[in-house]
Amino acid sequence: MGCEKIGYNGAKIPAPLFKIIPKDSFLRKYPLDQLVDGFTQEMDLESELTVEQLTEKHQRSYDNLLEMFKKHKTLKLDKGNRLVPADSSE
Repeated sequence: MGCEKIGYNGAKIPAPLFKIIPKDSFLRKYPLDQLVDGFTQEMDLESELTVEQLTEKHQRSYDNLLEMFKKHKTLKLDKGNRLVPADSSE
């Protein structure tokens, strides 16, 4: 189960945003009518991704973006593994 440390403050989540919450997220344990703004039974709120799959997807996107920046020599990683301008002395 992903992100069990996440807290829920009781605010309703818009349906399009809820749909991207991974299917094994801790938030999906709550009743949908409590979570989703304007919830109706007809809404398709299923997510196809798990927390792990979503993390991998975003990691791949980050890696691709980093490669693009390196290729064009606009950004680099500093010693703290942060993106900085390529001409930075760090």
